[in-house]
Parts: sequence; structure tokens; C-alpha cells
Amino acid sequence: MKARTVREVHIRSGSAGRLSNNKKGVLYPGFEIEVVGTTKGELLEGRDDWYVDRNGDFYWSGGFFDDKKDEFRTSDILAFYNVADAWKAGIRGANVNVAVIDSGASHPAFAGHIDLSTSNAFRDITDLNGHGTHMAGLISSSTVDGISYAFAPESALTIYNHTVVNVGSDQRIVKRALDACAARGQLHIVNVSYADPDPDIFPTSIERLIAANKIVVAAAGNVGGIGFPSKHPNVICVAAVNKNNEKFNAESIGPGLTVCARGDEVDSLKKDSGITRLGAGSSQATAIVSGILTLALSTHLKKYRHLPAAPLHRWAHELISKSCDPAGDENTFGYGMISLQKVLSNI
Repeated sequence: MKARTVREVHIRSGSAGRLSNNKKGVLYPGFEIEVVGTTKGELLEGRDDWYVDRNGDFYWSGGFFDDKKDEFRTSDILAFYNVADAWKAGIRGANVNVAVIDSGASHPAFAGHIDLSTSNAFRDITDLNGHGTHMAGLISSSTVDGISYAFAPESALTIYNHTVVNVGSDQRIVKRALDACAARGQLHIVNVSYADPDPDIFPTSIERLIAANKIVVAAAGNVGGIGFPSKHPNVICVAAVNKNNEKFNAESIGPGLTVCARGDEVDSLKKDSGITRLGAGSSQATAIVSGILTLALSTHLKKYRHLPAAPLHRWAHELISKSCDPAGDENTFGYGMISLQKVLSNI
């Protein structure tokens, strides 16, 4: 059978095992090989099947989309956004770094996805309630039982834990994490699935992030009006709708809102192990928008070999404005419902 690469795949000779000296070269997305057999080799992203070609060289099967139509197995929410189409084109979030400011992240599927050298900069990242694991898992994680739950599994995560035992979210720690992100190089997107009614503590931190050329994506909130930091005009403010495009929180649909995304029926990683569904709301919608923007930025980097010329927050706002499915008059909100296909087609 023929197999076509959908990402960069190393060519290995002599063995499909993990040996530093057996990498013969690399195939770039779009190359085809003639597969004459399969074998077991190094376990990568939950797959240990390797292809063998006529020359006796080895290729990790996860890097291909073959004539057998071995479709990516994805969760329902990833299927709703048709992420497999982007993955088949080799777009999986490579070279993009995302900070997740939440309750931490604890799951075996984060192995190799979290930059621990920056994540534990000032607090332990062990998840205290499962919320952070769920959100981070939607952005970058490995498969669980062969099913993908992350929009951009090749992106890198930095985790900041803002949760205190017996207290919950602490806005002072959220602010400290925002400031830490502003000081970090090689960080592109900051996900804050969190909303606070206090307008006074975050503006300076957001301005620092914008000046440092970061995209900030934050939740509008599930009750009352739009919260902070999402109400800042330079933040991508995200509200939730269900699969029928019906809004969750009518009070968050108004001035200041940027975009909506699905917030219902979202499966993702469960704290410590397994999969779960944590209610519904703008937290999940925010992580989905961060995942889509991660794929978008990865697409830009692959296509042009550099970051957008415009400041990243402006680039993201303009891209979203051109890439949404409009809502009906009675459900008007921001730019409408985000579409991954339209986002990628406008790059």
C-alpha cells in the first residue's frame, strides 16, 4: 500500500527502536512511500506500529494518512470542528507555545507536552480539582486509548496553577501568572478559562502581555456580565454556545465579546487518569478557541516561516473577524461562532 506523510517523519534504518544513530533522514508532509510491511517499534503518542518500505527502512505510522483511510480517532468535539482535516495537512500545533493559567494539570497524557522547566517556576502544577487538566488537555495532550482529545497535540504547554487548597482560584496568583507569561520569551498564547468581576487587578498585566506580543484568550463567564480579564479590549473574549448555536449566558452576549465556541458535551482529560466531561460553559469554549488559534499560528509559521507582522493580538482579532459563522439576529454576539476551516483558509 501507499502511505502519505501528514507531518515530518524521520527515516530509521536497521531498527524501529529508539536509537540515536539510526535516523537516516526525514520526510516532509506530502511525501509518499510504498509500505511492504509493519513492525512494532518505539511507542510514540500511543502508537508503536512502524511501516517498512522496500529498502528496509522504518517510518512511524502515526505520521501518515494511508490508502486504507486509517482516520484519526477523535473525540466528538474534535470531530465537530473537523480537526482531522488540519492534521492530515500536517497542521498539529508544532512550534507554538501555550500557557494555561488554571488549577494545574495532572495526567499521563501530558508527558512530553508540558515544559516543566517553566511550568513549576513558582508553584506546583499538580491539579487540585481537575479543571486545569480538562482545559489543558483540550489544547495539547497525547491520545487516551487511541482517541485524541487535543486540538493541537504538537504544541508545547506551560502550566500555571492559580488554585489554593480549600480556597479555590486566587486572583492574585492569576495576576502573578499573567505577569510571568509577559516576561517569557517563546510564548505565544495565554489561555485563561477564568472570569472575575473585579476590573481593577488585571489591566496592567494585560497591557504587559500585549506589549510582549502575546495572544490572551479568556472566558466571558457563565453568570452575569462579561468578567475580567476577558473584558479588556485586547483580549480574545470567549462565550459558550451549545451544538445548536444557542447561547449559555445571555448576559455575556454583548459589547466586549469577541467570539463564541462550543461549551457543551466536551470530553477531555480527567485529573490523574481517564476521560471526563466537566459540566459545560465558557471555560471549555475558551480552551477550544486557544486550540484553534494554536493551529492557526502553527499554519502561519509553516507557510511563511515567521510570526505575523502585525502584533499577535491584532492578528488574532482580525483573523477571527474573517473566520466565523454568523449568528441569527436574535443571537448576535461578537463575530459569531468560530470555524476552524474558515480560520485556516484565511491565513
